[in-house]
Amino acid sequence: MEFNPEMLVLAREARGLTQTELSARLGMSQSKMSKLEDGLIEFCEETAAKLPEALGFPVNFFYLPGRRQSASPTFYRKHATLETSILKPNVAKMDIVRRNLQRLFSSVEPIELKLPYIDPEETPGGAAEVARRVRRALRIADGPIRNLTEVLEEAGLLIVSFDFGTRKIDGCGDFLDGVPVCFINRIVSPVRWRFTLAHELAHLIMHRMPTERDVEEEQANTFAGEFLMPEADIKSSLLPISIDRLARLKLHWRVSMQALLKRAAHLGLITERTERYHFMLMSKMGIREVEPHENAIPREVPTLLKELLEANQKTLGLSTSGMAGYLAIAESDFEEWYSSSPSLRVMSH
Repeated sequence: MEFNPEMLVLAREARGLTQTELSARLGMSQSKMSKLEDGLIEFCEETAAKLPEALGFPVNFFYLPGRRQSASPTFYRKHATLETSILKPNVAKMDIVRRNLQRLFSSVEPIELKLPYIDPEETPGGAAEVARRVRRALRIADGPIRNLTEVLEEAGLLIVSFDFGTRKIDGCGDFLDGVPVCFINRIVSPVRWRFTLAHELAHLIMHRMPTERDVEEEQANTFAGEFLMPEADIKSSLLPISIDRLARLKLHWRVSMQALLKRAAHLGLITERTERYHFMLMSKMGIREVEPHENAIPREVPTLLKELLEANQKTLGLSTSGMAGYLAIAESDFEEWYSSSPSLRVMSH
């Protein structure tokens, strides 16, 4: 196999290093590093021997075929102000995880997908009606969804509990070899996990053909609101709006007080002025950042990825270190990326 410059760039970006910083670690000029990454000069064994220590990837990582993902994943739920220095390493790490997943997929039966594609622009009732149709398709009972993660994994959505290293990214979704995959920030609160998952699900179901970003985001939020808090089930319980009522409803619906307040406004039950007043009241009470009952909502744990790893491990007869080697990553990365991420109703070949 030949050295792949694309993998050198991918490894460097995953570690958050510039060309100058990496060239210093390898004892070469930045100019030479640039030519090496562009494939203009040959890769020598002396440099190869330094890469594991400089970048924390085994030598065989740099000989893997293929091109790195140059663009961001299709859909993000993130803050408006997200620095490139934060986004780029995460895009690179997710690219590596995707490569790992592709290899893991090759040893198991295909995942059975139950998620439909529904265009909100061609659906009377728009994104809210799409959410209702998806609930029916997945046979979700009326009222709150007790464990959204479990429901969506049963439908074939692969959920990766991912360490973005920042609170500025909640999650993102994309398709990998036809399989819908969601990366969700493992440090977000349980209620934010659920809303982010519903938001990304909306994109995967409704936006396989890209439209205006603002329109997509509005539709995803509308979908998530109806999916988690169906109008027919929640409308009668939202009034009269009060902080105490929002806190009690949070425990029942397992969504944030802020999401409930926005839901009441979206359904036309309260005016924009009333919505603003209660947001200001929550800020004054110091409960905008950390709401009441945060620890009372169970944290949902995905299991599909863990099962996918275990199926491969059993089929291949490999230890944890052996699996890391099989995926061409360091054992420390394997444990960090996959130990708390978790498990796939799959059957090994």
